[in-house]
Amino acid sequence: MCIYGVTRIGTGSLGPSRFLPTLVTVLQATKPALVFLSGAWFVLHTLNRRTRTASLTGRVLVLLVLAGSLAVADAAVETAYLVIPKKEVSCLLGAAPWCSMRWGGADGFSRAPSWAKTQARC
Repeated sequence: MCIYGVTRIGTGSLGPSRFLPTLVTVLQATKPALVFLSGAWFVLHTLNRRTRTASLTGRVLVLLVLAGSLAVADAAVETAYLVIPKKEVSCLLGAAPWCSMRWGGADGFSRAPSWAKTQARC
């Protein structure tokens, strides 16, 4: 599957997988920002160590706190992405008045097993 297809998993779903495209978009923004902030911290830290008075310590700490906060937020979003099940809940128009789960059978639209009580009203 191409990368675009992976980023669109959950589009149009009614279940929790509907949040997956948004989470992937957030991750696509936070990963480069995290690398940039970490690099900026490293450069400032190196410059600060070369000075005799450590006059950049405040700025180094601010960048460190920003990078740490962004890392925690990024980890939370990635954990949410990994925890959400990758199956879609959608309405099958014309088939029945309730929603049924797509479990990705051979046809892609196979009905949920009888033990799965995951049908919801549309």
